[in-house]
Amino acid sequence: DSTTLDKQCILIAGSGDDLPRLSAALRGSRMGMLRVYLASLYSDNFESFRDDFDVIAGPRAHHSAHQVETLGVVTSLDKREMKMISGGKKSVHPYPYNVLLLLGGDTLKVSGYTATFAARLKQTLADCGPAIITVMGSVRTPGHFMDSWKDTRFGVIPVATREEYLRALCTADIIITTVDSMMITTEACLTGKPVYIVMDGGLAESPHYAVASDLIGSGAARKFDGRLEIWTPAAFINPMDIVLQAVTSRIRLTSARRSG
Repeated sequence: DSTTLDKQCILIAGSGDDLPRLSAALRGSRMGMLRVYLASLYSDNFESFRDDFDVIAGPRAHHSAHQVETLGVVTSLDKREMKMISGGKKSVHPYPYNVLLLLGGDTLKVSGYTATFAARLKQTLADCGPAIITVMGSVRTPGHFMDSWKDTRFGVIPVATREEYLRALCTADIIITTVDSMMITTEACLTGKPVYIVMDGGLAESPHYAVASDLIGSGAARKFDGRLEIWTPAAFINPMDIVLQAVTSRIRLTSARRSG
């Protein structure tokens, strides 16, 4: 939020191919501004442009270069949306469970949304016992994969709108996500509800599994093994709050040096 930071900061999210070009342009034209790199995945050439940024924030990775480490990734939730999903009902003993399955999709390097994966996931969910299950796709979910769910007893939303997605997070008792979507999984954890992550092999790249494993290790989520229950996740701090604190501290330090 640039208004919160007095417009002294540029936030660049992601690790795409355009980043070196953008950082070079930034270096040439906006030397006076604080440069922040928000990483989800660290690109292969990360080390070649890491010095272009004042603050580097993201999940634990093989690189030790970032100064701010987050559990999960920075999401696009604004204050209204954050209040909406964190204020949703948290049932203690719902029966049957209202379960929300949030699907990501094929990643840049891995195409894991196959007919075999669909069949395996459908059977696992069918074996979970009494539950009201809604399967929600995203813009990344392959159409053929969503089509394969139409003949099931589950409620299916092929591509959810933003409001449908937020409302579903708010009303679910239990949320299941797939390992390939770090942002969806992080946003699910921000609800404070039980979150299970589908960790099947061949769904994503190694950094996705690393982020999910850290969330599971912290107690914010569990690995989905076909069993569903209501449990209390460990406290989970919004990654954006961590980044904003670090950026604000850096701005104050920079201002103090200039005034001194």
